[in-house]
Amino acid sequence: MGTNVPGRTRTRFSVASPALPDLRPVRAARPAQRSQTRRFPLSGCHVPSVFQGACPPPLQPAEHGISMRLVSSTITGNRDSAVRHVISVLISDRVGVLRDITSAVTGLGGNIDGISQTVVQGYFTVILTASFSRPCEAETIRSAILKNFAPNEASVVVRPYERAGEAEPTVRGERYIVTLNGNDRPGILKTVTSFLAEKGVNIEDWFVEFHAGHVVHVGEITLPAQLDIRQLQTELKRTASALGLESVLQHENIFRATNDIGPIRALLEGSANG
Repeated sequence: MGTNVPGRTRTRFSVASPALPDLRPVRAARPAQRSQTRRFPLSGCHVPSVFQGACPPPLQPAEHGISMRLVSSTITGNRDSAVRHVISVLISDRVGVLRDITSAVTGLGGNIDGISQTVVQGYFTVILTASFSRPCEAETIRSAILKNFAPNEASVVVRPYERAGEAEPTVRGERYIVTLNGNDRPGILKTVTSFLAEKGVNIEDWFVEFHAGHVVHVGEITLPAQLDIRQLQTELKRTASALGLESVLQHENIFRATNDIGPIRALLEGSANG
């Protein structure tokens, strides 16, 4: 969903057979409880092997329609006795935005225990959860954040965190990666997301890149356990084909195993510099 980050431990997955991407493989061991926020391993990562050479070359941010940078983290701690809020901020990107947001929250005694941040087309957006050891009104938090920005510079939404949201996963099932590749046209997201919703498929994350009329969609989805994978693949291909797109659906383990190009790239770059 991975980009190779120096100093970060890489996770290897057990895959049944890379030659059979249509089959549901034996999964690698997964923790009993999912993290509340996750990092989509494909954000900003180019995956040419998925499209067998059809994927456009790596792009500079100014060259494509949507540029996304995603950072997410979950911090564990005792939150049962704390007052939690969900905070969302939208602002034109600039240096120091996250500092200005987090300093306001911390200044009120808040502990940030979950965060996901991205930049799209020059707009910075972040959603985070924060726990406060003493009561703190939503408007108080919102006002404290806005004080760190110029008038009308940022849009801030704060609401109480509802614990019921973490009781059960939205969909119980296997995690897959869907990729769409072809010429851009209006209605792609509407058609594809409508198709997935009708099948009871939950979209966990979605990444899009544009270049010279070409579009690549990469989505992480959870398929209900009772869903027929082969039938879904057939219907997805039919839906994508009607839009002039090629589609691929792979189990996340196979996708990561067949697109783990980070170490090779680093090796080649090291040889070139040496």
